[in-house]
Amino acid sequence: PTMEGQYRVIVKFAGKEIPKSPFHVMIDPQPGDPNKVTAAGPGLERTGNVVGKKTYFEVYTRDCGVGVVDVAILDPHGRRDTVRPMVNKKNPELWYVDYTPVEEGLHSVNISFAGGPIPNSPWPVGVSAAVDARKCYATGRGIQPKGLRVGDDADFKVHTEGAGVGEL
Repeated sequence: PTMEGQYRVIVKFAGKEIPKSPFHVMIDPQPGDPNKVTAAGPGLERTGNVVGKKTYFEVYTRDCGVGVVDVAILDPHGRRDTVRPMVNKKNPELWYVDYTPVEEGLHSVNISFAGGPIPNSPWPVGVSAAVDARKCYATGRGIQPKGLRVGDDADFKVHTEGAGVGEL
């Protein structure tokens, strides 16, 4: 068949239709081509994703044919059941995927379309621990509002215990 849709197939033997002829056959559209699919967004970046904070990415299926986007996210231990992606079809050419990592470490985001992996899949996605700057504080002479003079050492310490990983 050259087109999708309902077809009637008539089978004859010696000029007469065989029993149960005509046959009604439904022709599905041609399966999509996963090699034409692209994806982008912060949820696919190597850095910048944080435990407990929702992230997202978009999958573009323009001119890719018929198919469904499927996403599997493996946590740092290779388990598929800890991070559950939500896949929503926004329109025939755009799929929106969001997820919330629950553990720090290197995750693997696997995207497929029409049963096959798309280019660049799987993506290695680093997830860092949540950062809470409110748990940081500074102490020392160098941050006092008064009492410092030119030429004095103005040292102080920044305490970051329990605040997560970050740069000062």
